[in-house]
Amino acid sequence: RVPAVSLDAYLDAIGERVNFVKIDVEGAEAAVLEGMRRILAEDAPIVLVELHDALSEQNPSLMALRRSGYEIRVLHRPPGSPVVHVLAERRRPCGSPC
Repeated sequence: RVPAVSLDAYLDAIGERVNFVKIDVEGAEAAVLEGMRRILAEDAPIVLVELHDALSEQNPSLMALRRSGYEIRVLHRPPGSPVVHVLAERRRPCGSPC
């Protein structure tokens, strides 16, 4: 086992905020997103995710991002590969600059 700490806990400990997160964790994307729920809710960073499982409405990573108010856009899907790169951005509330 490798010791791990959530991104929420790590950034809370050092007192930092983020505006961009890249996730490339070979299938553990949902676990990473679970560990950054506060960041998604409060900091609303842009998130670039490399998914290694099916790109579907039932994908746990995509569901977690959508629950947090994010819109998903597929950036790259290599032919014949199970890997998909998606960009997630928080929906802007009405009245915010576009």
